[in-house]
Amino acid sequence: MKNSKILLSAILTIFLITFLTAFLTSCVKSTEDKDKYGNGISISPMDSDVKIGRNTIVIKPKETDKVYTLSGYFLGQIVVENKAIIKLDNVFLENQHGKPAIKCKEKTEISTIEDSVNYVISTGRSYSSPAAISAKKDLILGGSGTLLVKGKVCHAVKGRDVKMKGSGKFFIEGTKNNPAIRCENFMVNEGKTFSCFFVNSLQGIKAKQIDIASGNFYDSSTEDSTQLEKED
Repeated sequence: MKNSKILLSAILTIFLITFLTAFLTSCVKSTEDKDKYGNGISISPMDSDVKIGRNTIVIKPKETDKVYTLSGYFLGQIVVENKAIIKLDNVFLENQHGKPAIKCKEKTEISTIEDSVNYVISTGRSYSSPAAISAKKDLILGGSGTLLVKGKVCHAVKGRDVKMKGSGKFFIEGTKNNPAIRCENFMVNEGKTFSCFFVNSLQGIKAKQIDIASGNFYDSSTEDSTQLEKED
């Protein structure tokens, strides 16, 4: 009887891993459909603190924690130079030159609008270890929509301290040789109901300190979906 229970448990575990891997892979593949996002990007407010170039958009608000909402499509790099809150409302951001699609130089919060589906993708070649979303300092990921982040060069998300919150869905993909999220400290406070799926990555999170008090984490590469490796 005991052996039967162990066998059943093993079969269920294999089925769950197989199903989750297929599900996550299909979700991530759907990010390649960009047509519905149009050919340009909309930023609100579009004021003097926003500078739009051919391949780069610089957001440098004079006031702390100013809110900007992005929608549409942009090929290049979004650079956030001061503390700000970036809301994503059905936006597709990608960089094809081995650089971050979003680069944050100060503490930044990236939040998804309810019912929106948003993509941040980095592809190409690089001699460094970039991430699709790269933060020099603290980074907060939150909101109630859906965010898919693909770091095809190295990591999906990289920052000093990374904090997750909200009630949305996150699909985070690094590479087979690199973790999806790379940071010094990773934190989730109590009472958060979001779901975070790691796919096609060496591991979900690599950090010196990991403190998770809530949220739902799933990792298709491990039998234990919440097994997050700490850095030595």
